[in-house]
Amino acid sequence: AYDKSLADLDKQLDDLKAQVAKATGDEKTRLEKAWEATAPKREAAAKKLAELKKVAADKWDAAEKETKEAFENLK
Repeated sequence: AYDKSLADLDKQLDDLKAQVAKATGDEKTRLEKAWEATAPKREAAAKKLAELKKVAADKWDAAEKETKEAFENLK
């Protein structure tokens, strides 16, 4: 589920980059800020997902909670 969410977000970020490239003026500034705000959150979510895939069974619940929170921050 998280892999699909990350892939969906990557598509949205690619679309946003394309919009930034075409935009001008205030619209371009607004879109650039949106991209700059989202890209680091995407990286954080991807990092948590990678950690979750490697975590031991006894630490699964805590790692899954952190991963879920990272993806919630993307909304």
